[in-house]
Amino acid sequence: MPKEQRRRLSIDLTEEQYNRLGEVLNWGYKQPLFSVLVDQMIVVLETHGKKAIGAIAMGLLNPAEMIITKAMKEMEPPNEPKRSKKVNK
Repeated sequence: MPKEQRRRLSIDLTEEQYNRLGEVLNWGYKQPLFSVLVDQMIVVLETHGKKAIGAIAMGLLNPAEMIITKAMKEMEPPNEPKRSKKVNK
């Protein structure tokens, strides 16, 4: 079976962006992470078109804030029932 042909996407980063990204993300995680982000962005653009780009550019939609809020909520451990304290008499 022939191997799937892959394409590359190159973007320009500032020196600061490049350094900060390198500090928080190991090299091996970059391709899988950005691949997922591109897939998700395609869905947003197919669904909402240029309005989504405008909302992000204008700061009305903050993908980072949405990811953090949802991920942290999903990753929280389930609430354990509170145990009643025994009172010594």
